[in-house]
Amino acid sequence: MNVFWTLLGAYLALVLLFLLCPLPYPLPTESDYAHASFPSWHIYYFHKYFHPITRAARGSGLEQHFQNLPALPESSELKDTRKISITAMGDLWSQDDVTDEQSKFLWGEVGHQVFSGDISMANLEFVIQTSDEPKSKMVHCVSDKGGLPMTGDDRFGRFSFMSLANNHLNDASSEGMADTRRFLDGLGISHAGTSHAGAEEDRFPILDRNGIRVALLSYSYTINGLSMEEGLERGASLVRFNALKDEDYDPSLIHRDIALARERGADLIVSSNHWGLDFEYFPPPRLVKRAHDLIDAGVDIIVGHHPHVINPVEIYEAKDGRTGLILYSLGNVAFFSFPRAIAKMGMVADITVEAGVDDRGGKKVLVTGCTLMPTYLSMKTGPDENEYRILRLFREAEGIRQGNPPAYLSKGDIRRILYLEKLFRKRFVQKNLTYT
Repeated sequence: MNVFWTLLGAYLALVLLFLLCPLPYPLPTESDYAHASFPSWHIYYFHKYFHPITRAARGSGLEQHFQNLPALPESSELKDTRKISITAMGDLWSQDDVTDEQSKFLWGEVGHQVFSGDISMANLEFVIQTSDEPKSKMVHCVSDKGGLPMTGDDRFGRFSFMSLANNHLNDASSEGMADTRRFLDGLGISHAGTSHAGAEEDRFPILDRNGIRVALLSYSYTINGLSMEEGLERGASLVRFNALKDEDYDPSLIHRDIALARERGADLIVSSNHWGLDFEYFPPPRLVKRAHDLIDAGVDIIVGHHPHVINPVEIYEAKDGRTGLILYSLGNVAFFSFPRAIAKMGMVADITVEAGVDDRGGKKVLVTGCTLMPTYLSMKTGPDENEYRILRLFREAEGIRQGNPPAYLSKGDIRRILYLEKLFRKRFVQKNLTYT
């Protein structure tokens, strides 16, 4: 018995030491309940929550790679150009105390930037549930009243498109997926990532803006190990992006959707990918390679989310000469479950797309601009009313330094904003990109 307690004490001491001491490099893991790469990966998850991994994989060269970005192409080579803008955000998480009344606070400081684009998009990382009890152990379902504020508000408009493929997609089984689709349909918001038994015509929308047809796809690396119901196996768009071995990664679903999008006349293909590793500042090398392969296969823009922290942006020239834009993770936009400062920061990407005619008389579409706006989520709770606000990080930090912080910022907000601004400028600013 004494040996048992000695061993248990030694094990707990090692776990505590592991949690307290930051790791210099990431460990290999899929960050997936269904495919845990080692038994103690939950401990590793909590370690990263308190000590995010700030370095890329040892020997990968990714830190230098992401600092040497080429410039995006210019539209001067085209004639008769047309232009659209796409604004993209990362993860939106809700809860039932975020009511429609709260949206006046939530979007008040950033709504104009977020909803002014010709297409505005984000990842809806919760399920609208109006029917049966949820079956997931990681339940994240809200009522339609709790979901409505996250879609926008009447002053600025609502999202054009919401990605539904994420690890919480199956939290309320097929009924929750259907309720979520109906909820967004009722608001006139396009969506992808879940469909009626995977019907081809129902997989993704193509939106026409100023004569540029944009296909919007959506995929997730997991649904937390929950099995889809019989007959609905293709009802969720699942691609095992994070797989440690190449033989376990199968992008054929995306390739079929790329072909279908081109068949249906898409000029530009945007893929919203729920992928990557929690609380790691860099994607693993295998994910970078798979992102390149998707651009080579025909995707033009990848909008990534899931890691709960920001990841770098990449400008990648495809084998056919196209220039692809890869946003590996836009971080959390509004995520209420993680109180630590790093999980309150996200980015809004304002992407410029131009179409015209090249010297040979053929139609050509280019991604010509990307401006990034870091955000901060302020959460003020009270006995009568809560105030949740998505704020512009740089603008709030500048106001604080000038001695004019707005009344809605608490002392904790002020401290976190100044810390996050410094962290962002040190860790996430890249050459040839614009920040505001």
